[in-house]
Amino acid sequence: MKALKSLLLFSLFVSFFSHAKLLDKVVAVVQGKAILLSDIQSLRQQIQKSPLLKNFYPIEGELNDEKLLNRLVENQIIRVRLKEIGSEITPESVNREIEGIAKKNKLSSSQLKQMLKQQGVDFENYFNALKSSIERRSLYHREIQTSGSTLSDDELKSIFKNKAPTEYKLGIIIDKATSENQKLLEDIKIQFKSGKISPQKLKEHPNYVDLGWLPIEEVAENFKKQISSASQSGEAFGPVKKSGKLQLLLVENTRKGSDEQFVAVKERFKDSIEEEELDKKFKIWVEKKKNELEVTINSI
Repeated sequence: MKALKSLLLFSLFVSFFSHAKLLDKVVAVVQGKAILLSDIQSLRQQIQKSPLLKNFYPIEGELNDEKLLNRLVENQIIRVRLKEIGSEITPESVNREIEGIAKKNKLSSSQLKQMLKQQGVDFENYFNALKSSIERRSLYHREIQTSGSTLSDDELKSIFKNKAPTEYKLGIIIDKATSENQKLLEDIKIQFKSGKISPQKLKEHPNYVDLGWLPIEEVAENFKKQISSASQSGEAFGPVKKSGKLQLLLVENTRKGSDEQFVAVKERFKDSIEEEELDKKFKIWVEKKKNELEVTINSI
């Protein structure tokens, strides 16, 4: 009986050890530093558990093992490079950053830790995520980022015209919800779509409202889905009933990449384009470093 019990315990130990070994499978090695499968699983749990930590790891699209592994490999390559140039991010540097964040939010460091705890964020995870963010920022500044924009306004405008969202010149007729008005609005809709009533003529209607030029995100929810399918002027949607009123929405014109749009979003668009260029340069830099360093990536 004792022998059987010992054998059972041994089998359980072997099973547990094999499971633990599987969890800690080495999935990559960067300059002698191993990245384990459990590291990927830990990072996944952190990101899924906390929106705050998710901001430190901006991964686009589906959160899969491959993307998480790439992020961990990038982090280690960055650390190796910062060490090579004598610019390692120390715990003291991270603590100073934390103090700055706390001060900006009118908190003490201990109050910030308490706030994180209340939000279910482990401080050690927060510390490591912030350290990773500082390291990446430092690397960008030293090796990737160039001073000033290389794009002229004309080049920027050309890119904008290709990327800009469609804007819609909209008008709306709002009338009391009666069967008579329903028929009148349906008739206006038919004539507008056939070109028999011009946008200028519509403005003579006593209940017509000029909505001006709007991007899709500013269109009322009850019309947003329909508007997104409008590829040209002369479209009309409704009439729909809302709060005792009938609404007929009219697409009088469309445009994309107008000068007015460009002027309104120029600085934000410029920043986003420059960010895209930096990301491209960073990816090229990472691939170059993978060839220069001892980097091995195994299948997950």
